[in-house]
Amino acid sequence: MTMLEDLPLWRLRAIERAVLSGTFWSEREREIHVHPIKSVMERDTPEAKEFKGALTRLGTPTDGIIELILPITELPIIPILDLSITVAEKEVYRISRDESARIQASYVLKLAEDAGRLEKPEPRYLLDFLTFMFYFPSHPYEEIFTQLPLSSGSWIKASQRAYLRSVRGLVPGVDECYSAWRGIADRIDDDMVKRYALKDPVSGPQCPLITIPYFFQEMRARAACDSRLEVPEAADITKLLDYVTRVLVAADSAAQLGDHAARRFVSTYFTYGDRWMVFARCKVPYGDSFIIKVKEKRAIYFSPHRHGRHKLREVLRKEAYQLLAFHDAETNHINIRVSDTAVRMNHPKVLDGRAKKFDRQKFKLDQEKTTFEFHIREDSHRERPDRIFIKCPLRLTRLHSSMLWLTMAITGFAIALLVNRGGADLSALIDPSKAYPARGENLTAKDATLILVPVAFAASLLLARDTSTLSSWLRQIRQSILTVALFALLVTAFVLIAIHHIKVG
Repeated sequence: MTMLEDLPLWRLRAIERAVLSGTFWSEREREIHVHPIKSVMERDTPEAKEFKGALTRLGTPTDGIIELILPITELPIIPILDLSITVAEKEVYRISRDESARIQASYVLKLAEDAGRLEKPEPRYLLDFLTFMFYFPSHPYEEIFTQLPLSSGSWIKASQRAYLRSVRGLVPGVDECYSAWRGIADRIDDDMVKRYALKDPVSGPQCPLITIPYFFQEMRARAACDSRLEVPEAADITKLLDYVTRVLVAADSAAQLGDHAARRFVSTYFTYGDRWMVFARCKVPYGDSFIIKVKEKRAIYFSPHRHGRHKLREVLRKEAYQLLAFHDAETNHINIRVSDTAVRMNHPKVLDGRAKKFDRQKFKLDQEKTTFEFHIREDSHRERPDRIFIKCPLRLTRLHSSMLWLTMAITGFAIALLVNRGGADLSALIDPSKAYPARGENLTAKDATLILVPVAFAASLLLARDTSTLSSWLRQIRQSILTVALFALLVTAFVLIAIHHIKVG
């Protein structure tokens, strides 16, 4: 837990590369360069001495190797594929999510104690309650939440009550205690949450009521395996909710008055609602530096809010939001790029961890470079934010975009030309009393071919062009318009031939 408390103490640099390679997936690679453990322990600072004391209790190194449970990297609670972790050029064993959540819960309690906000006595099951709150699998609740017609506060509360009622067999006393639990949980209001994190209606720390069924489920499973353990009751939930919310409210008040330790405690508590720390059990060199490497494929979101209703602008504007850790080493390096040559990034913007603009004059940078292909950012200042969003507006390159618009315009002009030159006297089709028109004298089959073939070829070439899923998604509206225009052109030509308004032969 000491290594988790001060990551820059033992990490020299963190290099993160994100490649936007598809419509809904990005490829991530992360390298973390680690100081020799021995050299960190030999530093004459309070943090290094505490670090040395914690590692000394683990035992002495054997043959220059020390075994640790190492914090690897933070990952968002979103779909992730092909996660691969190597430490010192060896693949390592990642400990389970619930064990990671227990370490995080212990760390949050330590931060509360350091801030002087951990009240005594602590209620029973506090560590377990926080553990299952941070590990809460949200899918069962999301199935109910996504059916809401609105994402307003009243609808969210209604979905929480419906969820608790749907699993009333797991939760004793839910009908009798819900009103009391609801009143306690409402102490964690939106204003408090937004001071530290993005509002997320399926986050366990932000909405502790939705984690109660999972807490009971796991505690019952443990009691079934060990007769010495007891299953909590409804009264225990009331005490736990009251304790946690009371501590948070007090710490939030202190944080607003400038208490840095209290702010760190509350911020970390809410952060673990949408991110989790990966831990690995591994053996590392005691006297040499080594490198941690993480590879993964991560879902791309085109809004900072993963849940709830998105604004119309967020739906229409293709802006990929990349959340990155930016203060977990002495220096952090970020490189974001697109792999498709038909796609460009249009002036990426950097936001804080709550997707808000921050004062660029306050947070100085070592280096920043942006082109239409990549965005590079590097910083070593101690005052930099822990996490940042990089908003990447994605557009087609000007060449590809111009070709689409030009082909659409030419196709429309071709339709107008066919109708104008081939429709000699269409009034006869409307008024049957008039004689059926003779073949058009203004447009021959050769003329129609001269119009149709180049336009149809150009439109078909653009429509059938082999592209990545990312560029296909960006051009889908214009591509749909072009497809409709192409078929309208062909239909117009066939109709004019059928009614003898194009002279054949």
